[in-house]
Amino acid sequence: MNQLQTMKLREDAARARQVSHPSRQKDAMLDDTYQLLVEMLGEPPSHFDFEYQDDAAKFHGEYELTPVEFWDRYGGADLHDNVSVINVPTEDKPMFRTFRVD
Repeated sequence: MNQLQTMKLREDAARARQVSHPSRQKDAMLDDTYQLLVEMLGEPPSHFDFEYQDDAAKFHGEYELTPVEFWDRYGGADLHDNVSVINVPTEDKPMFRTFRVD
């Protein structure tokens, strides 16, 4: 799946570099990428349940949340900033630690 997605993104990037107004094709490229992901992973849920334990081991649950409601309650990042969420632990960047790249 990752190889296919990488190949598609590279193809779109190469195509965008060849045209004078790549922003006009951006929506079509994003739609193609979305459709590819839907074919591989299925349609994203419109609602879901979110259950967790806090630091005091108290159980909490929120039910029938939409993705937008979840983001409004728990997201907190300005989407106009670039945000990368990755999981690539190394010896100098161990698991369960937060790191910032400036």
